Amino acid sequence: MGQHINDVKHRDANQLCAYLDLLSERQRVKFVTEVVEATGVNRRTFFNWKYMCCRIPEWAKTAMGKVAGQSIFLDELPIISVT
Repeated sequence: MGQHINDVKHRDANQLCAYLDLLSERQRVKFVTEVVEATGVNRRTFFNWKYMCCRIPEWAKTAMGKVAGQSIFLDELPIISVT
């Protein structure tokens, strides 16, 4: 069974916010600006994604990952095995 749209947008927004929390204020502003330029959307759309107003499209997730230089959105949390 697939995930409900609200579950997906909440998960994606939480992962985006978790990444943004790792950045300084200046780095956050730079990241948002670069994502807006890379995706061709306006800042309002970016913040709609951040605040769970709408789902983040896959192409935008890919662009954010490229700007960040790392994966931001994971389908599942990584499992760390302890031996």
